[in-house]
Amino acid sequence: MKWRKDALRGGVLMIHELYELVQEYDEDLVTTVGQLFVEPNVSNVIPGQIVFTVDARHPVESVLSSFCERFTSRFLEIAASAGLEMEMEKWHEVLPVQMDPSLNERIETICVKEKVSYHVMNSGAGHDAQLFAQICPTTLIFVPSQGGISHSPLEYTSPADLDKGLDVLIQLLHQLAYPQQKGGAL
Repeated sequence: MKWRKDALRGGVLMIHELYELVQEYDEDLVTTVGQLFVEPNVSNVIPGQIVFTVDARHPVESVLSSFCERFTSRFLEIAASAGLEMEMEKWHEVLPVQMDPSLNERIETICVKEKVSYHVMNSGAGHDAQLFAQICPTTLIFVPSQGGISHSPLEYTSPADLDKGLDVLIQLLHQLAYPQQKGGAL
């Protein structure tokens, strides 16, 4: 075992280190290893090459950059100590985009007034809002999915929750369209 240059073992150590490092940051930092390819992918052959993806997201660019630098450095150290060669390729980078605070405040006010339960959260997902935020005030309104499952055939949101989300959106749009009316109430 001590003479082996097992690419999978090195990759496992890197992935473990990735998940250890993320715990040193605030809860808004998330990371996922969603793909792993092992070659030659044969049960009795020492893996000579692996490829895996790292997806990391945080709403603050400096925190995201710090995390990426740290895990990259650790990956290089792990590869060197295991006698492995390593290449990294950044194939998709989208910087975090902040949603408009005044729109978020309006949504929160509507939810409180209408007694709609809400949770302020960051979305690390890619949305059209990332593009719109560069040219106009932008925000997102999410409605809950059963079990928190999204972007899956198993995703389900009750009609009642959809109605609540739509009502919040309508009230927000009314306020924006008719700012002269106190509170923009319907």
